[in-house]
Amino acid sequence: MSALPATPLDLAPLEPILARYPADRRSLVMVLQDVQAAWHYLPREVLNRVAERLAVPRSHVYHVATFYKHFSLTPRGAHTCTVCMGTACHVRGAGLLVEHLERRTGMKAGDTTPDGRLTVETVNCVGACALGPVVIVDGQYVGSATARKVDRALEACMGHAERKPEDSGITSNGGDSLGAGTDRQASSVVAWGRPPDPQTPTASGDGKEDTE
Repeated sequence: MSALPATPLDLAPLEPILARYPADRRSLVMVLQDVQAAWHYLPREVLNRVAERLAVPRSHVYHVATFYKHFSLTPRGAHTCTVCMGTACHVRGAGLLVEHLERRTGMKAGDTTPDGRLTVETVNCVGACALGPVVIVDGQYVGSATARKVDRALEACMGHAERKPEDSGITSNGGDSLGAGTDRQASSVVAWGRPPDPQTPTASGDGKEDTE
């Protein structure tokens, strides 16, 4: 039996995006940012249409799309968890947080869950070294991040019980957070990943057991 043809991509959301900007090369990065926000990645069909409408060579469009780490040519999750791996965060245990996320999601950093809900990624530096280790969940900064804080942040953004930002040590502008309310126990099972192994201590950024 022959495979069914792929469903054509709906390009309708592209028209209002293009209408916001002048139809020339100067608008390219801004258009691509809006395209990524709409589709969670840069579909090939959309990039080709952008090149035509902005009168920019396709080669230049793809050069820009691959130059900036923010852009992705493959589908990304509706939610994004970004772990900073800059020097300050690395020495404070960012690698342990990456390992924790990989265990919970069953995938490597840089991948997206099969259901398209979550992408886990690393970046070189987010410029918030004083808060390290730093994890960004859907644009919200988790300072002095621990595995438990990251779990709570992901639970909150992916549809679990509403929590105020201060309850999980989250700040929306990268400011310092004292993590008020972190004495509450996190759920033993979260929808975005696997249940934590009860035999495995949850490590904090300094390599010690997280007892918050």
